[in-house]
Amino acid sequence: MKIWQYTALDLNGIGGVETQIRSLASELTKLGHEVHIGLKCPFSPDILHTHGDFFKFAWDKREHPRAKWVHVFHGTSFGRLMACKEFVSLSGWKGTLRELGLAATSDAAIAVSENAAREVQNYFAYRKPLKIIANGVDSQQFVPITQINTKPHLIFLGRSTERVKNFNRMVGACEGIKNSQLELWVAPGTDIEKPFIKNLGALNAQGLSEKLK
Repeated sequence: MKIWQYTALDLNGIGGVETQIRSLASELTKLGHEVHIGLKCPFSPDILHTHGDFFKFAWDKREHPRAKWVHVFHGTSFGRLMACKEFVSLSGWKGTLRELGLAATSDAAIAVSENAAREVQNYFAYRKPLKIIANGVDSQQFVPITQINTKPHLIFLGRSTERVKNFNRMVGACEGIKNSQLELWVAPGTDIEKPFIKNLGALNAQGLSEKLK
């Protein structure tokens, strides 16, 4: 089959969506499918595969009338609203409406965890085909970690500029720790300048494991 993975993300990063796209593309290619990643597709796809950065409320199937649309849910905005009790979050409600539209108009779905699948089924009454394909990295890449670092550090991986990530709160929490040698490592990085912040650059799982060893 010909599969179009629709995304505008930089796949050099180690964020959850980026990892999922790379992993799915790699495994689908091994199975003999032709996979293209990007905002434009050079062929007429059999499958349109979209992710969390797909912002069209509904796909115009007139462009590729034979293609089936599969959307990946990396959790739901409504689930975050409920968990964080942010019921006045305008962006959270906008995200919920967008995801409701995606659930209603896509042909099938993938969820990255059992919890994400439950959210889609319970909150959006999703009854179409849904498959759980767990997201993550091979933990064996981090074994053994032999580095002994007397200075404690936290590691933030992903898109620090997105409001939902609450990166500013992490920075504030680090600032509130008095008399600490704490370092905050950020991959790919942040424009926030603090003496305890260290930008690691764009890293995949292997690159991160090398930093830790």
